[in-house]
Amino acid sequence: MNHIFVVVDSATFESVRESEFLRERFAAFERRTTLLASGLTYTGLYFYGERTYFELLPADLGFAVGTTGIAYGVDGLDALGEVQEAWTRTFGSPPDTALQVRAKDDGEWVAWYRMLLAPRVETPGGLWTWAMVWAPDYLQTWWGDPDPAPAALGRREYLSKYFRPDLLLRDVIGAEFSLTEADERKLVKELGALGFEVTEEGETRLLRSDDVFFRIRRASSGLSSLRALVLRLNVQGGVPTTVSVGPTWELTIDGARQTAVWRFIGE
Repeated sequence: MNHIFVVVDSATFESVRESEFLRERFAAFERRTTLLASGLTYTGLYFYGERTYFELLPADLGFAVGTTGIAYGVDGLDALGEVQEAWTRTFGSPPDTALQVRAKDDGEWVAWYRMLLAPRVETPGGLWTWAMVWAPDYLQTWWGDPDPAPAALGRREYLSKYFRPDLLLRDVIGAEFSLTEADERKLVKELGALGFEVTEEGETRLLRSDDVFFRIRRASSGLSSLRALVLRLNVQGGVPTTVSVGPTWELTIDGARQTAVWRFIGE
């Protein structure tokens, strides 16, 4: 996995932005405005781990609060080609491809990442999914690294510009979702094609790979949403047990197990 995003209400967005604990003690943090060559501009809050990260977006982008997305990250164009072949076999048609290009502050356009979108044959209920790989020369074109560009830019190498091992967050290792029937069916097909193990746990489904899991339950409304993020921590102890994140989210830290859960507690 590369990252997960979720659209939050304005009170939560501002609460996170103003939280000294989240910005300075929890994880490498960034408030960033991104301009894409497609013309889309958005501002998000980012928490960076060693290989994965998560992103909070405000509801003013036109998405409903709770809208969420999973970016399946791979390391290299060959690996992305394998995803393309797997999804073509599974869905019967090739996924759409796109190169995302973003603007630097000086107006220069830089290739950012290449993405695949699996064919969607049903109306989305709020879950967005895609596979992606970072542009191999991104560290050179964006950051000005003097070393020659590698054949493939891995997730760990990309995030090395952000990751802070002295702070709490190490990586996103799992997530819990409420999904519509259509979104659940599509996610199971996508991840099953990529080798995820799919098991039943009562009224939930568990999809698991070597480094991440997704727990799914059926949404009670017509909108899919993120219910929780499960996080691996770098350090133990010495931090609050529970931190409020706006009116509808909370962060529960288990220092003994080096894990934390960022959970939706609203209705």
